[in-house]
Amino acid sequence: MSSRISRSAWRPLSRRKVLNGGMVTLAGAGAAALVGCGGDDDDNGSEASQTEIRTATPIPPSSSVKRGGVHVAPWETEPLGQLDPHLMKSGFVNSATYAVYNGLIRQDNADLNNLQGELADSWENPDQVTFTFKLRQGVKFHDGTDFNAEVMKWNVERIISPGFVMEGKYTGAAAGLIKVEVLDTYTIKFTFDKPKVNSIEAFYWTGQGISGAVSRTAGEAAGKDLWKAPVGTGPFKLTKWDTGSKITFERNPDYFEKLNGEALPFADRFEQIALPDPAVRAINLKNGQLSSSPFPASSAKDLKDEGFEVITGGLDALGFYPNHQGGVFKDARLRRAVAYGIDRQALAQTVFFGLAQPNVGMPKASKWADATYTGFPYDPKRAKDEMAAAGVPDGFEFEAMVLPTGDRPKAVEFMQAQLASIGTRVKITPTESAAYVERLMVRGEGDTFFASTGLLGLTESGSFEASAVPNPGRKQNPNDQKMIDYVTRISATFDVDERRKLIQEAQKYYWDELVAIIPVVDYTPPQVMGKGWTNLDFVPPFTFFPDYKRIAQKA
Repeated sequence: MSSRISRSAWRPLSRRKVLNGGMVTLAGAGAAALVGCGGDDDDNGSEASQTEIRTATPIPPSSSVKRGGVHVAPWETEPLGQLDPHLMKSGFVNSATYAVYNGLIRQDNADLNNLQGELADSWENPDQVTFTFKLRQGVKFHDGTDFNAEVMKWNVERIISPGFVMEGKYTGAAAGLIKVEVLDTYTIKFTFDKPKVNSIEAFYWTGQGISGAVSRTAGEAAGKDLWKAPVGTGPFKLTKWDTGSKITFERNPDYFEKLNGEALPFADRFEQIALPDPAVRAINLKNGQLSSSPFPASSAKDLKDEGFEVITGGLDALGFYPNHQGGVFKDARLRRAVAYGIDRQALAQTVFFGLAQPNVGMPKASKWADATYTGFPYDPKRAKDEMAAAGVPDGFEFEAMVLPTGDRPKAVEFMQAQLASIGTRVKITPTESAAYVERLMVRGEGDTFFASTGLLGLTESGSFEASAVPNPGRKQNPNDQKMIDYVTRISATFDVDERRKLIQEAQKYYWDELVAIIPVVDYTPPQVMGKGWTNLDFVPPFTFFPDYKRIAQKA
């Protein structure tokens, strides 16, 4: 099998079917949307408002936008450690990281079949184990050094060096990568040990494997401290970091990407400042000190009522990461007890104002979705039966770490009250993301963390790899042979109908028996735009972090 895609001045590439079936296309992805955030006149419970995955459609450069200006946005938690793309754990790609770096290819939010070249100019896979990339020429890192195939090879090998995220072995879609070869200055070849349906996904920026490219000169000099002064090829370059206060990024004048022939980014500067309090952020948005901001659902509703544009980003699947290797959640019966003890519908309406829906497996828009799968119903009796079977009929206690910002603390408090009715006590520990990663994922300690759990069903293999099989970057993951066998069989099944049956079968085991993740709700987080700004888009595929390179001032 052979295929080839070429790119011209960063116009969208032709649609590509990846191997035998293509990536899923999600309904409504290209539509700009104002949020219906509750209130007596809003249809909070409508299926359309709860199941569509929506994003803003960037406005083409025209007389409606102008260049320049400083776009100021808050961080809810400081991105400590995350500005080295090779050290980030899955799920922690944020706007600042995306502003600094590029990857080889990325998906298009409007159509996930449409793969776009970033640092790759074109690519081909003449067989099912080989991928050859022609790299974009003339690209320079922020320190003035050249991007080329030798530098890309160094980046790939850095990812599996001791102490980095893959710790000597490729995982996820990149698992089985056995050879990286430089064919010439701008050509690089990757070889896998066997055919897999999802190998192409290893090369996605924000994907499951080979992350963004860093300057070799800067990376070798800084080692693990690169995140303090990141050097990439992206649209913005970091110029100043006042720890705990503000990060300043200046426009990269040599950035290669264009939108309809016009150079990106539009803003001269992009700043992230420390404003964790939504009430303070609302004041700053109203007085023009903030250009855009994420908000809890309740705050977004109030700002919409005041005339601000409120846009939903990607789908944020929220749930508990249980520690399968130690503590109370080593027992699957207690994981199931918590799952049955949560009234997700009440949580979605009360805390998320209709911008969330109970998680019932893969999103309905996924091509692998199973309409017959209903997930965990709210059933306190079954929760108590599971606890009794585990030998704790009167309940148990567990610690739940949670980011101390946004809607998440309120959600955990709501579930804390629900679970108390079945005798289960939840100790809430506010925890910054870097500390959670270090504690639960790196050291394998603690009971659980309430966070984004990733979107099952958005890849050719079903997306089970990240949270359901052993992973050196996630020490809390299960080591379950049946799930490992499912992942292995799915990745080797090229017939789409056969793969669908396997994925749907694996989904039921993933939740009902293994309870790899304790699912809670699927949430569409709102972003609110300042009145002088427009053109908001989101980091693909369907993450809820804004992509600031297209954002622009209104003319």
